[in-house]
Amino acid sequence: MYIANSRVGNDEGIGKKTCNDTSVIDYLLLSSNLFPVVKEFDIMEFDPLVSDVHCQLHVVIQAPVILYNSNDELSQFCSEKYVKWRKEKCSEFLDNVKSDHDCQLEQLLLELDNLEVQQGIHQNEMNKVVERISNFFQSVATKTFGKYKPFKNRKPKSDNKPWFNKQCFDTRKKFHKARKRYSFIKNADNRKHMKNASKSYKIEISKANELYQRNIGNKLRQTKKSDSKKFWNILNSIGSNKKKGADPEISIEALYDYFKDMNRCDSNTEEPEVNFDVHNLSDELYNLLNGTVTEDEILKSVKNLKNDKASGCDKIMNEYIKCTVYDLMPMYVKLFNLVLDTGIVPELWSLGIMIPIFKNKGSKADPANYRGVTLNSCLGKTFSSIINERLNSFSDEVELISESQAGFRKRFFNYR
Repeated sequence: MYIANSRVGNDEGIGKKTCNDTSVIDYLLLSSNLFPVVKEFDIMEFDPLVSDVHCQLHVVIQAPVILYNSNDELSQFCSEKYVKWRKEKCSEFLDNVKSDHDCQLEQLLLELDNLEVQQGIHQNEMNKVVERISNFFQSVATKTFGKYKPFKNRKPKSDNKPWFNKQCFDTRKKFHKARKRYSFIKNADNRKHMKNASKSYKIEISKANELYQRNIGNKLRQTKKSDSKKFWNILNSIGSNKKKGADPEISIEALYDYFKDMNRCDSNTEEPEVNFDVHNLSDELYNLLNGTVTEDEILKSVKNLKNDKASGCDKIMNEYIKCTVYDLMPMYVKLFNLVLDTGIVPELWSLGIMIPIFKNKGSKADPANYRGVTLNSCLGKTFSSIINERLNSFSDEVELISESQAGFRKRFFNYR
């Protein structure tokens, strides 16, 4: 920072006095790159109505204003945020889906019908259909839940003392007031009053802390078996209250290189031997793998979807699928069978948003101390679960996996 007095404006080379016409104690401080934008600077004449001994400083700064177009890539990315699902508005969301005032759903079904009879479907055509499905859900969600509104003017909240309530604040205020009075007038009465206020303050914070710890213990006991998600949220909130040291932050490039190397496929890996001819399957086994996706398979897969899970790049949440599974079943059946028959997977289903989560151990500058969690398309995961169920049934039917391999298999147990 530099002193701008005597360097810019009408005061350049002068250094006019600012206090009692004897000294310069009122300054304009600027960084070096701000000097060119100062258009006017002057020391005004002394005015007793404004100050007792100081002169006013007059400064005019003119800087270029950069206007961002709403079509910019960054603005467009930020505008894609959405509000969270609200369970109480499920029926309203479904009503908006059924109304379909813009005929988006009707056009989607017609487009899926055309692709089913079309020969030689291209990747772009499949991508456009899935993008239109995503846009349809987003328009319905915006109509139901409203647009995304970021929090503004949120005051920083300190969680170091979550037990510090209003009673603690009031008693602390009384203690500071008593201590200040004693610092001005030191007598026996003020000293006694200050000691009593200090004692009351210590008792109050001890009582508030004890009550907070008791409530946390009760909440943990109540939610341990009934609501595991709330249980872990309480535990995580307790851990976040601890003061953390100033660890160096890791760069996005280091995380990218680390996870890229971790997920690199080894081309020299040998494929396992198969004990049967995959090209000469019976009709029953062939239909088990490549048969038409049925409504029962979709319902079974959707039933296993969990709530309150983040969506992928297509912004379609599990709640959207679960809420509309019966009303939009024709669309789901046609889409999944189209992907299965053509073998063309939409690009949005292949893209994921990787979130690095710190393991709370080691240095934050080491990428090995981060766990990569990828957010994939919920609609794509629904289709994948159907294929996974078919593969598991097929492997059990042909005894592809040995009975000794019981890990993560249905109707199998590990004995120790």
